[in-house]
Amino acid sequence: MPGRRRSSCYGRSTRRTKRCSPDRHDAVRNAGPDAVPRPAGRLGSNGLPARTGASETGADIMLRILLVEDSALQRRAICGWLETDHWAVEGVGTAREALARIESATPDIVVSDLEMHDVGGMELVRQLHERHPRLPVILMTAHGSEEAVVEALRSGAASFILKQEARTLLPETIEHLVSETSTERHYDRLIADATRAAFDFRLDNDPALIQPLVDLLLQMCAGICRLDENERLRAGVAIVQGLHNAMFRGNLEIPGPAAVAAGAAVPDLETRRAEGPYRDRSIEVHSEIDRDGMACTIRDSGPGFDWTAHGEDCEAGLAEDQGRGLVLMRAFMDEVVFEPPGNVVSLRKKAPGNGEPPVAKAHSAPATAARAKPLARLTPVESGPSIEIQKTRIVIGRDRTCDIVIPWPDVSAHHCQMFVIGGWWYVKDLQTKNGVKLNGVPVTRRRVSPGDVLHVAKHRYEVRYDPGDLGAVGVTPPPEPF
Repeated sequence: MPGRRRSSCYGRSTRRTKRCSPDRHDAVRNAGPDAVPRPAGRLGSNGLPARTGASETGADIMLRILLVEDSALQRRAICGWLETDHWAVEGVGTAREALARIESATPDIVVSDLEMHDVGGMELVRQLHERHPRLPVILMTAHGSEEAVVEALRSGAASFILKQEARTLLPETIEHLVSETSTERHYDRLIADATRAAFDFRLDNDPALIQPLVDLLLQMCAGICRLDENERLRAGVAIVQGLHNAMFRGNLEIPGPAAVAAGAAVPDLETRRAEGPYRDRSIEVHSEIDRDGMACTIRDSGPGFDWTAHGEDCEAGLAEDQGRGLVLMRAFMDEVVFEPPGNVVSLRKKAPGNGEPPVAKAHSAPATAARAKPLARLTPVESGPSIEIQKTRIVIGRDRTCDIVIPWPDVSAHHCQMFVIGGWWYVKDLQTKNGVKLNGVPVTRRRVSPGDVLHVAKHRYEVRYDPGDLGAVGVTPPPEPF
């Protein structure tokens, strides 16, 4: 490494060496709220700690940092601040470059500018949080505000710093995150030795509890059962929807979008949580995880609903206020069973190899595998290869749990569902901001005839299929079932 770079880092590294030394623990403990505890371990020649989470043999591992900064001058400067014997820094100028690099070789930490020309840092954080939820992202900005900090952290950023403080705070922040991820890796190894887990929870009506509970279940699932990462995430989406329905529609009896559109009043959430009888209601969750899959039973204290009105497959005649949650639960889980009076739902996801075939995914089928004739094809109107559909019910969206992934910010995480009834394809908008169109006309639920152009937000696809191959009787479309 060039001598000038080492010299420029030496003074800062020396200060960190003193603060990290074992006989200075009390000084660090009493240094105030800005003091950042340093990970234990051998220091590099420049005074920086070797990357935590070293291999089992004790050998040091190079920490890989991806810097996303559209200013070439600032990119060179920040790389110079961070590069050490144990930190390798790669700089790119756009969010699109960053996404491409991460897909080919995932770094340990991403540092990104907030304001960029192509895709902003906030949107980059959202996309990375969806695709790589455990990849830490640090956002930098020259013009910080409390609102920006809150939005960044809610979007999935691990930390947020001002550029004028980056030279001092960025190395410290990286060290702190490395320490945290090292602890998490050891926890993962412990979970990998588990063979079965069972959990029972009683939740208050606090939405902030939903995602941590699901994260815990998925983390245990990753170590125990034979579900791949994508199927685990799909199960997580379904459980989140079940908990949302139990809390908002069940316990708090807050009306859904269709009821609101029909004139129903929407109560204030905090007021509803504090008044009777709603404040006394809770959600009971029981989950079991083993090698063969995971099961989750969710019971709320509300009045329930008539799930039989939605049919076994739930596509035709779905009530809009319950539609999205039921669609995603039934699309992503192998079993969805309700119990009277409709306030208990049991979800089950089966792992491949226990008598059930693995779920086919249009976006990840190996090219060499033997494949049946597709049930339909989506051909991009502008350009690009056709997308083959191999299932009679699929979810399209930006999230990687979808059967067809469209990774653009104008597409919702779970944008729409396509399904077959009587040999004909239909589409259902999953209550999205940018909507679904057929041949340029906005739709909520509609039959898709061969040759129709499906608009998923701004992205257009010609739908090609033969109704006769799907069991349709005759060539005349039946009346709309909705």
